[in-house]
Amino acid sequence: MNQQQLSRIIARKSKGTATRFTTKEVEHCLNLLLEAMIDELTHPDGKITFSNFGILEVVEQQSHGGKLRVGNSDELTDVAPIRHVIKLRVSRKLKAKLWTEISE
Repeated sequence: MNQQQLSRIIARKSKGTATRFTTKEVEHCLNLLLEAMIDELTHPDGKITFSNFGILEVVEQQSHGGKLRVGNSDELTDVAPIRHVIKLRVSRKLKAKLWTEISE
């Protein structure tokens, strides 16, 4: 599912509620949500918690390392750079639903 498909689904589901949204309004809200999430995750110790879904957080990981040439010389040094990756810790409720849905 991409962002446009998600927007259509949310707009369709809002038809049965008191507040109806158009697909364009939903897309605008999703864009604002994504901007806010990006801002939070690019801060040090950024973390986003969605109840009944999970926690998104940025963690540091050691990469596999490698060799780096120093200046213009032929000398190589070992490098162990740190990478920043986004990790999702899934909630218990979602885990349980995944297990029941997938096993069927």
